[in-house]
Amino acid sequence: MASDPVDCTDHINLQNQTTQIRILERFVQSIADYFKISDELTNKINMALEEAVVNIINYAYPAGGDHQFSIDVEHRANLQLLSFIL
Repeated sequence: MASDPVDCTDHINLQNQTTQIRILERFVQSIADYFKISDELTNKINMALEEAVVNIINYAYPAGGDHQFSIDVEHRANLQLLSFIL
């Protein structure tokens, strides 16, 4: 089975600090604006990603030290699919 082509991608790097949540929210809003996603759905995406990112920040790294992680976004128009990959 051939994979469906990715029409659009984006990427953000975040640090393991809760202050990065605001940066994440602006990133999600820019994606939502680009794809004309409703405010209601944008809020749901923000809540889900915030939960995942806070868990990464709090539990994925040993105490102390700065660490970086990324979120990739892929859009496949033929499937009407927008994926956030952590």
